[in-house]
Amino acid sequence: MVFCTSSLLTTSFFYPQPLKTSSLTDSGVPEWAVQWITDAIKVDGKEDLNKLFDLMNASNELIYNTLTELTCAFTAAKLKDMDDKVFYATFGLTRDFTPEEEADVRASNKWVEDA
Repeated sequence: MVFCTSSLLTTSFFYPQPLKTSSLTDSGVPEWAVQWITDAIKVDGKEDLNKLFDLMNASNELIYNTLTELTCAFTAAKLKDMDDKVFYATFGLTRDFTPEEEADVRASNKWVEDA
């Protein structure tokens, strides 16, 4: 695995939390690291979230902190600009709230949208 033999073993990434933008390179992550993880999670030319989550869990179990941070940041960047409908479809979720209840929840948690 090329990633394990790279300088990533001694590299730490510092990026704002929460992410201000969905671009990791704009947040301070090197382009080569973003490209590596993008290539690592592709299956048949498409990004596979299951593979991303497997990589995240494996790096966490191996206490490979830099890779864990990178996979978490990559996931956060993917979710940051995701539309609600796409989010629900991606994760196979159903809406439990009525439109009125959802509006109440959004109003009481306005700070989340500002982050």
